[in-house]
Amino acid sequence: MSETQQAVIDLEQFATFLSCARNYYDQLRSDRRRVGAAGELQPMGTRYRRLCRAALLERLRTLLAGSSAEYEVQFTANGLCACADVIMRSDSDGRLLGLVRSGSWCKRSYVMAAAFTVLVAMECGVRFDRVVIYHPRRGYVRGERIDNGELLVRDDVTVTAAALTEQVKVVLRRMRSIADGSFDAPEQLEVCGRPGECGYCGSEAAGKPAIDDPRTLFLGARTGRDLVRNGTLSLCDLPAGIKLTRRQLIQIDAVRQRRPYVDHRLLSEFVAGLRYPLRFLDFEAFSAPLPPFAGTRVWEHVPFLYTLQTVMRPGGAVRQARFCGTVARDYRIRMVRRLLRDIGERGSVIVFGRDFEARMLQRLGSWVPQYAAALKSVGERLIDLSLPFREFWYYHHEQRGSLSMKTVLPLLAGIGYDDLAIRNGLEANVTFAAAVLGERPLLRAQRRALLSYCTRDSLGMMLMAEALMRLCHQSPSA
Repeated sequence: MSETQQAVIDLEQFATFLSCARNYYDQLRSDRRRVGAAGELQPMGTRYRRLCRAALLERLRTLLAGSSAEYEVQFTANGLCACADVIMRSDSDGRLLGLVRSGSWCKRSYVMAAAFTVLVAMECGVRFDRVVIYHPRRGYVRGERIDNGELLVRDDVTVTAAALTEQVKVVLRRMRSIADGSFDAPEQLEVCGRPGECGYCGSEAAGKPAIDDPRTLFLGARTGRDLVRNGTLSLCDLPAGIKLTRRQLIQIDAVRQRRPYVDHRLLSEFVAGLRYPLRFLDFEAFSAPLPPFAGTRVWEHVPFLYTLQTVMRPGGAVRQARFCGTVARDYRIRMVRRLLRDIGERGSVIVFGRDFEARMLQRLGSWVPQYAAALKSVGERLIDLSLPFREFWYYHHEQRGSLSMKTVLPLLAGIGYDDLAIRNGLEANVTFAAAVLGERPLLRAQRRALLSYCTRDSLGMMLMAEALMRLCHQSPSA
C-alpha cells in the first residue's frame, strides 16, 4: 500500500476506529485493509453487516421509486472519502443526505458516521439541509410480505450530527497521527473485545491472558484493569482489603492451587435431579434486518438447526438426531414435527444456557400454535447444564473467569472447536442468514460445517455431563 493510499481515511476506516482503535492501528500496520477489500480477511460479522445494509438499501430504492434520489454518491477531499447512500432534493426537506444502517435503533456510531459524511461533503463544497438515518423499525412484525414503508424508519439527525462535528475532527486527528507514524503506542488504544466482529480482537495478536492475570477476575474486568494499572500483576498478589465475591474467592483459590475447585455435595444434588433418557439439545438460530417469515420480527432469532444426543439408560448407546432448515422456504412446521418426534415425552432435556433454548421453543410454539402445548411440555423438562459452572460448583483454574461452553468444554472433556470450519454461534448465525438474505441455497460444505458445529455443542454437553457424573461418583436416577 502506498503512502498516498494510507493517508486516505474513508467511512469504513472511521467506523473501524470508533469501534476498536487498536483494530484500525493493526490494519494499517499489517496492510490488512488492502487484502481484505475482497472480503478475505474481514471478520464474518463485518461482511454480514455490509450484506444487511445492501439488502436494506434495495428496499429503500423500491420505496423511493419514482423520486429524484441518487444512490451511493461518493465524496473525496483532503484525504477523506465518504459515501452517501442516498441524496434527494424536495420542497419540504431541501437537499437531503441519507445513510442506511442495519440496527433497529439509531446508534451514536450511526450519527458519527453521518457527521463524518457531512464533513467530507462540505470539504467538496456540498451542503445539506437535512441529514437522516434509514434503519429497520424495532418491533416490526412481518406479514405474508414485507411492507417496506412499515419496515424502514427515517430518523432525522441533522442537529445531533452537526453537534458532533468537532468530535469527528478530534477522531480524525488521532487517526492521522497513527497513519503518519507520529503515534506508535498501540497498547494505549481502545479495544472492543468482540472477536466475531473485529479483525484484531479475533486474531491471535490479541493474545490470551495468563491464568492469574487480574483482568480475568470473574465479573471484575474493570477492577482487574485498575489493579494492573496500579502495579498488581497476579491474582495471587492482590492488595489487602480488596472486596471479593464468593465466586471470585473460589477463582483465586483455584488459581493459587493450580487445580479445579469442586463442590461435590452440590454437584451431586444437581446430577441426582437428572432423569433418563437424557436428551442433550442444541439450537442454532439466525437473525436478520429483514424478517424471513410471517410473524417474525426485525433481528429476531429464528431457529434453523438443532442437534440432539439421547442416552436412554446409564452406559447405553447414544442416539443422534438433527434437522437443518432450507433457505428457499418456510421450514418451521417441519422442524417442530421432527423435534417432537425426536425428543419424546420423557427424560431430562439438557441445554447449556436455558433462556435461549426456552425462548426458541416458545417462539416455535407461537408460530406453529397447533403444537404450542407439546413444545411447552418440552420446555418444562429443560435442565440447564451451565448452572454448576455459573454457581462455581465446578471451576477449573484455567477458565480465566469465563463460564462459556467454548472455555469449559476443552478443560472438562478434552474436546474443543479448533478443528471445525464453523467455531461459534455468530459464524453459524451469519452463514445461514447470509444465504437467506442472498436468496441462495446453502453450499454443501456450509451445511456440513453447520451440522458439525451444532453437533459439537450437543455432544459436548453429553461429555460434560458424563465428566460431572464421574466427579460425583454417581449416576442420575433412571
